[in-house]
Amino acid sequence: MLCVVTVKRNLPEMGMLLAILVTLLVLQFALGPMEDILGLFRELSEVTGLSSAIFSPMIKTIAIGIVTKFAADICRDAKEQGIASLVEFSGAAAALCTALPLLKTVLSTMASLM
Repeated sequence: MLCVVTVKRNLPEMGMLLAILVTLLVLQFALGPMEDILGLFRELSEVTGLSSAIFSPMIKTIAIGIVTKFAADICRDAKEQGIASLVEFSGAAAALCTALPLLKTVLSTMASLM
């Protein structure tokens, strides 16, 4: 990371590309443990007998949140605060739209219990 800071001082445009490259490399290493988390969700689905209609939106919403955070941080690193805010707003809207089927399932389950 020290290399990124040094390059950013001398060549700002190259520093941004280097920061994106480092972010992608860190993300690549973080995907290994994510497979364990997906396995946990699959196991929970099997144990509880709940359909993938419940777990799939949760996984997608978490993924949207992670990608949104990375994208907004890259925008902030490029000194684009307005774009970062727009990326966060868009990510929140996408996560909400993705979670709507889960909300419908929960509401229908509650209605059937009454």
